[in-house]
Amino acid sequence: MRGGPVDDSKATTALPVVAAAAGTATAVQPDRTGAPPSPAPAQPAQPALAPSVPERARSMVEWLSLAVLVLGGAITVGYWLATVSRPVTTSHMMPWLAGRTLGLGAYATLTVLVCLGIWLRHPWRSRWSFPSPESALRAHAALGATAIVLVVGHLVALALDAYAHVGWVGAFVPWQSGYRTTAVALGVIAFYLMLLVAGTAGLAGRLTRGHWLTVHQLALPLFGLVWFHGVLAGTDTPTLRLAYVVTGLAVGALAVTRYVTGGQR
Repeated sequence: MRGGPVDDSKATTALPVVAAAAGTATAVQPDRTGAPPSPAPAQPAQPALAPSVPERARSMVEWLSLAVLVLGGAITVGYWLATVSRPVTTSHMMPWLAGRTLGLGAYATLTVLVCLGIWLRHPWRSRWSFPSPESALRAHAALGATAIVLVVGHLVALALDAYAHVGWVGAFVPWQSGYRTTAVALGVIAFYLMLLVAGTAGLAGRLTRGHWLTVHQLALPLFGLVWFHGVLAGTDTPTLRLAYVVTGLAVGALAVTRYVTGGQR
């Protein structure tokens, strides 16, 4: 007896399809109509977990510790510069010494702050693994807060000092000081510019990048105003001339090399 040809359309041969899932092989039978098996539904993306309360508390403690350390270091540097450049001979000069200490400490802090800010977007930073971006940003924020505290203390100390002839109005209103009017006015303008830069930096998450970054770039002209204020208003400028030259050249060199080599905005 001879057999006829087999009709392939009536064949019920099952071809197992091997699918790997969680490390196991599973045979998936196709539909009899020949349609491929439907894919498994996609799993929804898991939302990013917010930092826990202990993590936020630890971060805050670390930031405050760094700010206190920076503040103490800045005051120490300012006091050393103020006493070395012009020793205090009488007690009535103590308010002046306090104002000068805070002012020089603020200048030192601002110098490091601006240098670090430029370095964060400098093309050469990729060659160095230290400091890490997180540490640099944290230090940048601590330096900014410290600089504002020191400048406020500097202004209040000079306003309370009758020997300085600055007064409350002269300390907060440009060109109203009885002592070196223009030099003091540059410092007052720089103070308000500092508040503007710091305020927009604090609102960086709520403002568009173009708005807050444009204002933040005023930190370089701000440093220039403070530099001229220190040179022109300080009675101890001849003694501190080298310090002003070195810090001014450091900030200028970083800024020029950043923009010449194509650094980020």
